[in-house]
Amino acid sequence: MNKVATFILSIGLFGAGVATGYYICKKRLEEDFDAEMEDYKEYLAEQFAANAADEPESEYESPEISDENDEEREESLAKANQLINKELYSEPKGRARINYNKPSMEDLAKRIEEEKEEAAEEPPEPEELERDEDYEAELEAAAEAEVLNRYHAEQNGEPYLISYEEYVDGVEGYEAQSLYFYTKDGVLCEDDDTPIADHAVLVGYDFERKLEMQTSAFVRNDDLMTLYEIHRIVRSYAEDVAGVAETPTEREMRIISRRKAAKDAD
Repeated sequence: MNKVATFILSIGLFGAGVATGYYICKKRLEEDFDAEMEDYKEYLAEQFAANAADEPESEYESPEISDENDEEREESLAKANQLINKELYSEPKGRARINYNKPSMEDLAKRIEEEKEEAAEEPPEPEELERDEDYEAELEAAAEAEVLNRYHAEQNGEPYLISYEEYVDGVEGYEAQSLYFYTKDGVLCEDDDTPIADHAVLVGYDFERKLEMQTSAFVRNDDLMTLYEIHRIVRSYAEDVAGVAETPTEREMRIISRRKAAKDAD
């Protein structure tokens, strides 16, 4: 017999020995476990019988257990084991019973009805806001005045306010320009910081009233064929622009930042 065959035979004998040992140990453990369970069941049966003997007679009273009568004792033990197995196990055999604490059908029905009632309840109607008639009248008067001012401005060739939509739609042949109005010192300047000395000729005066209510105003000047977008800057031109020493790069960055802030405000 060569070495390979000898090695294979040794492995087979070793495996058989391990399997045999495992089977013997498993059998011994099962026997010990069954013996312990029988002792435990007998102990519980005796406790059950002792407790039953102390209880008053009722239709569910367990049979009396007599140490002198072996047959009655065996019968009592058998019934006690039945009760123990019923309490300890459920189908399939050997599986521990799980006792779920389920609500009663009455509680479930009550809960379902409550949920239906909650779902059926209509949400409360929102309270109506009180109308401010004075404020509404003021807005109406301002709108009428704006229409009238625009009519007169168009007739006289003066700049006048237009809507955002009119500015966006534009007019053929007209240019669009952005201006900035510093409210703290009333300075209107172009995008390159150049202040406008007489802005009445360029955009009129109505834009100032408009900027008190919103961040931007839009003006049309037919003589100059230009549409203006005027942004509100709640700061001082003298402090932020004229009174600041800056390099060309710093100035360019400040102008870009101002454009972005104006667009974000809209």
